[in-house]
Amino acid sequence: AIVRGEQSVSATLSYRDKEWQAAWNAFDERPLSGRGAGTYGQYWLEHRDSLLTIRDAHSLYLETLAELGIPGFALLIALFAVPLVAGARRRSNPLVSASLGALAGYLVHASLDWDWELPALTVAAIFVSAGLVAREEAGSSGRIVSPAFQAIAVTAAVAASVFAAVGVLGNRSLAEAERALAAGRLEQAETHSRRAQTW
Repeated sequence: AIVRGEQSVSATLSYRDKEWQAAWNAFDERPLSGRGAGTYGQYWLEHRDSLLTIRDAHSLYLETLAELGIPGFALLIALFAVPLVAGARRRSNPLVSASLGALAGYLVHASLDWDWELPALTVAAIFVSAGLVAREEAGSSGRIVSPAFQAIAVTAAVAASVFAAVGVLGNRSLAEAERALAAGRLEQAETHSRRAQTW
């Protein structure tokens, strides 16, 4: 069936088109830094054209672009590109093929909904990813993980931890600014919001 009209399209998509557009607009405003982890809901409230209150962009990829910019998106792509490539190289193995299908299903679904935020799903996807990479390493060298891969993994983990720590500090300052604003302490709210913007 063909649905005509902007409102009909939005209703059919459960307003995801508007949520995705808001995420893209947030990314477009700050492509390199993003607005900060966990800030999509606030951006939606500031720019919405309906009474809907939404906390998530219903797309892992668009929300990552909006909140973390290009660096965060690049880390996300790297997290899943490595196991996808490793799995594709060994897809003739039935277990690898099934794991690859499960991971692909998770990644496609993450583009359309918010349940990637459920720890059980994402932790399972990360374990499947790790299994695909470990299987590739074991198949290519006889070892589960090579020293070079270990060094790269540790470096990536440290870089991701530093990146996450910056996000946590920014979010903490933002939360303090919101509490100060709610209590009517405008100078403190301004100080904390500037610190959040710096982080």
